[in-house]
Amino acid sequence: MDLPDELLHEVLRRVPPRRLAACRRVCRNWRDAIDGRGLVLEHLAPGPLRGIFVDFFDNFFDNRRHGFFSRAATPPIDGSLGFLPNTSRAWREWNRHCNISDHCNGLILFRNGRATYVCNPWTRRWAKLPWPAAGFPHGRGHLVFDPTLSLHYRVMCFPGVPKRPSPPVYPPPAKKPRGRYSLVTWTSTYVENLPLSLRESYEQEVESMGSMEWPPYSYAVQMFSSATGQWEDRHFVRQGDAVTTVSGMWSNPLADGVHGCHTAVCWQGAFYIIRSGGFIMRFSLLEDKYVTIKTPTLAQKLASHTNDYGYRIRPCLYLGKSKQGLYLTAHEGYELRIWIMHGVSESCHMPEWELKHQVDFKPSFSRFYTSNNTRKEVESWILDISEEGLNDRGDQGWDSEDDSIIDAEGGIGNNLQGETKKCYGVHLLGYHPCKEIIFLGNRYNGFAYYLGSSKLQYLGKLYPAGDTLLIMMSYITSFIYTPCKDDLLPAQNDR
Repeated sequence: MDLPDELLHEVLRRVPPRRLAACRRVCRNWRDAIDGRGLVLEHLAPGPLRGIFVDFFDNFFDNRRHGFFSRAATPPIDGSLGFLPNTSRAWREWNRHCNISDHCNGLILFRNGRATYVCNPWTRRWAKLPWPAAGFPHGRGHLVFDPTLSLHYRVMCFPGVPKRPSPPVYPPPAKKPRGRYSLVTWTSTYVENLPLSLRESYEQEVESMGSMEWPPYSYAVQMFSSATGQWEDRHFVRQGDAVTTVSGMWSNPLADGVHGCHTAVCWQGAFYIIRSGGFIMRFSLLEDKYVTIKTPTLAQKLASHTNDYGYRIRPCLYLGKSKQGLYLTAHEGYELRIWIMHGVSESCHMPEWELKHQVDFKPSFSRFYTSNNTRKEVESWILDISEEGLNDRGDQGWDSEDDSIIDAEGGIGNNLQGETKKCYGVHLLGYHPCKEIIFLGNRYNGFAYYLGSSKLQYLGKLYPAGDTLLIMMSYITSFIYTPCKDDLLPAQNDR
């Protein structure tokens, strides 16, 4: 017997949110009845922007650190993730491999030595992942979590491009080499001087491997599911043509030269990730299918360059989501080019790219640091690495009329040319999830850049207070944090 709509609404409204989320998975009619009344989406959807988790690498001590860059918030967010096991400051100083690997809709993937955790800073719940039988592949895992569809999460590890085979060692060594520096350096001259039979066999092996499609038709991904609590190999079938071949990837400058500072996004039920070679893969987790999406031609014409101090800066492709959907940013030095993706769906594999914005920040930062010599900026954000989180420091929100706003358009006078030496490069920290605002880092200062008005605003210091070896520290990764107030993680330490 069907219940009247009013009575059904009252019954569903009294069901706890977590139980209601479970009811959505019973059948399509139940899901439509719950979603049509908006009873669970508002609670499970990620909340507003609360801050940015930033990972640093200390080149002097060869270890990693992380902190939470934000305004004062109540309740505070534990930027050190001190509720996890073995995350005290003393432990982090001893263990050099504590770092945030990924964030997705309120959940964080955290590596602590050989242990990997999925945690929710809002609820302070966490779960330790089992070690996969085959071991973790090279590179970090990616977290997939969409609370509007399910409170279960996945961790995906993607295989890289097969490496070019090494030539045979000739003549064979009398003893097996030992030590990390006993490797032979292969050159074209070495291969040419091999005996004919060995050279032909090696060239056939290279040709056979290099002729394979990339990415392959059946793409094997190592995946952990919280629903089963196990790792498994999931095979995704490609829809459409391959992008290139393995040999094409070996010769592609983007395969090694592009550093994806943020390469993955979970959006509208699909998972998008930038792969080596400068293309995007879109995975449908429900159908075990994937498609490849070509990035704009201009984004692929990136090249490494040297900054003012002679250090090599690698180009970067950043994939994020904001007000209008998916944003692709090509970041090279101080220059940013931003595209918006339109028209991608299960039936349309070739989206349109709209060039939204392009800017060169070098004049803007030069002007900022010159003017900063005569006035003190108001810090509305602060980087927190303590276990207590930020205290409430009152209302220190953004003010579009304050003096820290800088016009990012226009040039600068010749008398400011020397000030560009103070700019160590710009780091893209992330996009505001609901507004067209980009968060940037420069000289360990945080900034907000408004796409609509081309205004640059100073936020605060972007390094741990008291550190003196700032020149030795560099950014590794950063993650925009939007809290999720519910999950299916074990109740280790509920709020």
